[in-house]
Amino acid sequence: MSDNMYGGASVQVYPQDATLTYPHACVDGFLGYVAQFNTINFHAKDDDVREWRYDQEYDNWQDRLGMDSVRAFYHFAHSTTMNNGVYLTAMGRTWDNTIYAESDRMGFGDQRLRYLFLHGCESLRTNFGHSPYRTWHAPNRGARMLFGFDSLTFDTDQQGTRFFKEWNTGKSFSQAWQDAALSIFHNNHRVSSAACGATDREAQDRLWNERLFFGEAVSDNWYWWRWAGQFPIEVVLGIPLPHQPLSLRLARRRADADAATALGERFGLRGILAGTASPTSEEASARTEFEPRLVLHPDGTYQAFYAEPDRAAQSRAPEEIVELADREVRRLDLGHDLALAGMSATFHAGASRRGDTVPAAVADYTLHYRQVYDGIPAVAGGDGQLTVTLDPTGRLCSMSDTTVPILGVEEPRPPAPEDTDVCTALNAATTARAECLGPRARLAVVPDSREIGFRFDRDHAALVARQTIEITGDRFRIRDIVEVTV
Repeated sequence: MSDNMYGGASVQVYPQDATLTYPHACVDGFLGYVAQFNTINFHAKDDDVREWRYDQEYDNWQDRLGMDSVRAFYHFAHSTTMNNGVYLTAMGRTWDNTIYAESDRMGFGDQRLRYLFLHGCESLRTNFGHSPYRTWHAPNRGARMLFGFDSLTFDTDQQGTRFFKEWNTGKSFSQAWQDAALSIFHNNHRVSSAACGATDREAQDRLWNERLFFGEAVSDNWYWWRWAGQFPIEVVLGIPLPHQPLSLRLARRRADADAATALGERFGLRGILAGTASPTSEEASARTEFEPRLVLHPDGTYQAFYAEPDRAAQSRAPEEIVELADREVRRLDLGHDLALAGMSATFHAGASRRGDTVPAAVADYTLHYRQVYDGIPAVAGGDGQLTVTLDPTGRLCSMSDTTVPILGVEEPRPPAPEDTDVCTALNAATTARAECLGPRARLAVVPDSREIGFRFDRDHAALVARQTIEITGDRFRIRDIVEVTV
């Protein structure tokens, strides 16, 4: 018997658009976590994903099979929000003469749906005349929160799993969704989320603080939303190309209670181990007051939480924020060479059904640093990263440390006279990726996205070259990474 708590849908193979690689695995990551605590209603895949699951007339079909039959629904497929504000996502097979689900045919939340995760491009737009209110106020009839992206995003299998890794540190849903996305790639996409409430204060409180899947419907008189993405600052990463392939041997931080306590004492915080909790636990409180803490993950990485951001404060100039962040990094003295790789900023805004609008304001800034060895940085998405978050006043609020000790250097393989150069290998891999997309798809390299760096993976780091590509189909676009080992 189904619990009517969780469901998901993912499409990788399309009759009319470019194929994707990772949606099934990404939705499995999300559902696999909550399956520890509840029975999953369904995970529809490819041609089993049809418009009736989203249509207001059938979205609770047999009381268990549509998007409104569950409390939290995770959808990953090609999507966009059109100029008229209507959300559009591709299905895996035609139903009722349509191969798309559109928001103006939806009517959810009047049954069970309270949390809607839309992993896809432009699924929750917040800029250029768009807003969550504009797209979702008509179909939403009781949902509490929505999660998505304001821009093109990436074909990745990590978002669903990383969401719960971030959540298990004590973060709210919206913070966990944002940090999961930016820990994979902090540039080239913008992550967003929105919350509803009877008043602006209730909607804001839910956006910043809600961290359990509640079953009660809420008023959507007010919407409040947040989004985050790359903030333009000058970054210089002069990366030398080594004369021979290199591999690094890495060490892992201990991840037991004693190690958590010791780390916490070093930073003046209470050190705890990350747990594995149910997001619907009846024993958990609805809203947890902020507590300074250091959370150590099982993989030896950790996050430190010092203070809540003052989101109402007037913002300092960006260059001052960078200077203050650099000062904090020097004070933390983590024992690794680090290079600034970019800055992201969180913005927030709101609107009501009666026509009130609240303009965007900065909620916080996050500086992204990469661990460096011999002038070569780690690439984004894996270990070897440090992020430091400051509020608009420049006060340190949190940091996340995935740097690792380097034990030594080794040649990963003997040199070969037939080795091709990095550019040739990367171009060949990009061509091979294009050939897998199908006849309807086109591929282009995103300008200035090529980089060389170490990909940290468990106990070693390999030198890789990568570039971002943009895949365009009949109606949709999405981004991906092409990578080769140097």
